[in-house]
Amino acid sequence: SPLPGKGACTHYKHSNRWFRFPCCGGLFPCDVCHDLSAATDKCAMAPMARRMVCGYCSEEQSVTPECRQCGKALAGGGGGGGGAEQRGNGRCAQAFQLTQRPAH
Repeated sequence: SPLPGKGACTHYKHSNRWFRFPCCGGLFPCDVCHDLSAATDKCAMAPMARRMVCGYCSEEQSVTPECRQCGKALAGGGGGGGGAEQRGNGRCAQAFQLTQRPAH
């Protein structure tokens, strides 16, 4: 069954996946949602999420641009963010570059 909003959140409206953060084991739509959650108060600087859950079929898997189960694209909006891994420190690490996002 699909995730709420097919995985999108107010910070990343075109992302259709949630990330599992290894610092707390929790699933969050993005690094900002992770950082704002009261459940992550003990997460100092969240390490990079290397697992995700597809927003369409809820298959947990390694972070990839499309779901290995249903084949749907999981990130959109340009910028090559399809292969992005989420960090709890406000950065989005892509396979080919590392860019700093403005603080929210």
